Amino acid sequence: MGDRRRNHGGRKLLIAVALGPLCAAAADLPVHEVTSLAARAGGIPVPAFQRGYLYWLDHDTVRLYSPQGYPAFVKVLSVPVGTPPSADGLAVDSDGSVAVGVSYTTSSGYAGGIVFLDKNGIDIGFIDTGLYAPTNLSFGEDHSLWSFGWQRDPASPDRADRQDYPTVRHYTADRKEAARYLARSSFPKGLEPGMPSWQKQRITVSRDKVGLLAYSGKVGTSIEWVELDCNGNLLRRVPISLSSDLVGSEFAFTSDSHLYWKKEQRSDRLLVLNNTTPDWQDAGLSPGRQLMGADGDQLVFTAGGAGPVDLHWFAQPTSKGP
Repeated sequence: MGDRRRNHGGRKLLIAVALGPLCAAAADLPVHEVTSLAARAGGIPVPAFQRGYLYWLDHDTVRLYSPQGYPAFVKVLSVPVGTPPSADGLAVDSDGSVAVGVSYTTSSGYAGGIVFLDKNGIDIGFIDTGLYAPTNLSFGEDHSLWSFGWQRDPASPDRADRQDYPTVRHYTADRKEAARYLARSSFPKGLEPGMPSWQKQRITVSRDKVGLLAYSGKVGTSIEWVELDCNGNLLRRVPISLSSDLVGSEFAFTSDSHLYWKKEQRSDRLLVLNNTTPDWQDAGLSPGRQLMGADGDQLVFTAGGAGPVDLHWFAQPTSKGP
């Protein structure tokens, strides 16, 4: 168990000599591997992945595993006032601290918030977001936090706000709200663009962009890829039609702003979105069965199956377009 760093140079040379040009274009050996103590079993879903960490959100409980594969903490969440919260989304910062988007009820009704935990799972802060539900979270390199969510209606808080509202919020490193962006009205009627997708990372901050996977319409198979700059200005929107709901699709947004898509686990191809057009390009054979996400500029896959979760880091394909 644990971290396994391997030098595959010699092995790669032997394979190349034996198979010649058949392997010339394949970067199919991982640059880093970890077998985590996070284990899958019957009825237990695959954990989510961020920055090398694996995690499960289970009602009011967060289970986090370190990049070395060991348990970091198990935390039962609480809020200053209100019922035990439900964890909707999670972000891991570069120092191992965590932000968790939560929903709960108070004597006044439904409420949203963000719980901050240090790398040991100790409470270090809280943001009350009121009727706004911060269901998707991501830290930037400057430790600021971005959220993508939805807002409850003041008159009927069990439904979405019938008035327009910003779907994206930005918080400074000292947990102050800095700005709000991307109006709900810029999306078609139907599902709330930032509604929760259980353990699916739908906002990612790269070095110079914020990327969003947003529901766009009345069905879960219709989504958009939306890019903002770090000042919240809209850069582009790319419609995406899925064969199944977003929960069953696999995307990864690298820190150098490349979006990869593996349409389904059965697919043997990896696609990458052109950085200047809405076209998807073939990025070659997928080096793994299930795309877990990106870690910096690298793509992370797992083979799936029951038992300890194996993670494999791969360099991006060299021919990924502009």
